[in-house]
Amino acid sequence: NLTESDVMVDSPTNNFATLNPLTADSTGLFAEGNLEFAVTSGTDETSFSSIGTSSGKWYFETLISNISSYVDIGVGSTSDADIATPRFHMEMTGYYMAQPGPNYIKKWDNGSLSTNVSTTNANGDIIMIAYDVDANKFWAGKNGTWYTSGNPATGANAWITMDNGFTSLAPAVCTKSSGKVTVNFGQDSSFAGAKTAGGNADGNGIGDFFYTPPSGFLALCTSNLPAVAVVPSENFNIVTYTGNGADDRSITGVGFQPDFTWNKARSNSNSHRLFDAIRGGTKVLL
Repeated sequence: NLTESDVMVDSPTNNFATLNPLTADSTGLFAEGNLEFAVTSGTDETSFSSIGTSSGKWYFETLISNISSYVDIGVGSTSDADIATPRFHMEMTGYYMAQPGPNYIKKWDNGSLSTNVSTTNANGDIIMIAYDVDANKFWAGKNGTWYTSGNPATGANAWITMDNGFTSLAPAVCTKSSGKVTVNFGQDSSFAGAKTAGGNADGNGIGDFFYTPPSGFLALCTSNLPAVAVVPSENFNIVTYTGNGADDRSITGVGFQPDFTWNKARSNSNSHRLFDAIRGGTKVLL
């Protein structure tokens, strides 16, 4: 009984961002593979995406399913994506588009308002968000048109230039009182079957968006993240030494302070001995 909208374009070699349930409180309700977010209480609730970025240009879309009292869509500092202390509306650090309207941009730390736009949003509207982490620029739009005559592709007329100092940003949505949204980071432009799929990819040919992402702006997925340089010798090494039975002996030649060691005597059949920095050097696993 699956439909086309139930099939994601994720693969073992490329995974798209989703909303992260660990960054929301217990009143946050998640569905559709953690792309739908709803709140049934009168307390505002926020959820971050599962991927944050410290550079680059990124694009995502959000379908408003139930605007309720308000639905806010924007980007927040990943330092606030705290699984131990979920953040409420005014506890965030970042920028969001507040609605139902008239729409305005506001700092998530309850700062001053930016330019209002004389439009209101409604159920069924698709909100587009484009943000440039390096240039600190934020654009928002609705149903294919960017607010304030913005053009993310050329960098013109950003709705707001964000404060410098964000080391990492992630998309975030906030709502309360039965508000509900469905987010598309590039895996499903039908928004779980609520719309007819758009089938638009980013400039790297990745993703499935309802609207065409602005030139240079990418889907938030692992294939679009910078390659991580892994140098095994910087994190793993093998050292052979001759034991002498002395306590507090310093073994050199590893090249770094190890967090985990796996020791084995080669001259007898004694057990393997495993130590880690969490339990401490006096705790051994055999």
